[in-house]
Amino acid sequence: LTESGKLSLPELQAKVGKDVAKIGMGNCMRSKWIQKDGGDLVPTKQFEEVNDEVQDALKALELGNYAQDSIDEKLTQVLKRRKLITLKTLKSLKVARGASYAPERVKKAADLTKEMLDSGAWKTTPFKPYNFSTLGEKVGGGYLHPLLKVRAEFRKI
Repeated sequence: LTESGKLSLPELQAKVGKDVAKIGMGNCMRSKWIQKDGGDLVPTKQFEEVNDEVQDALKALELGNYAQDSIDEKLTQVLKRRKLITLKTLKSLKVARGASYAPERVKKAADLTKEMLDSGAWKTTPFKPYNFSTLGEKVGGGYLHPLLKVRAEFRKI
């Protein structure tokens, strides 16, 4: 502001830029911090009386380690709409050595072979566990013998 307590719109646009001036002036007028007096902008409140809710909300977010519940849901939507904040989901995984950790991967054997029995390797070889609750492979029905087909036709008659 100048010494007279006024600031013209072209001066404001020259200082902060046209787009920023438009957004800032709209928010200041909505909060009734300034008013238009002809072509000039005149403050209606002293600088110490101004309470910027957006700045307070952003500071609260910073103090709350950017947790979503550190500010009100309605205020969160306003800040998202103004593109001042964005919601990001951070996913983390913790990797630790398990009980069957091995520096080199060993392939487990599925079946016991004659070679394993002969060499005695079956004593140290890890085997895959069997799943007895699964169903076996489906067996195809095949074809009927031609004489059985004739017999089946006679039964139908």
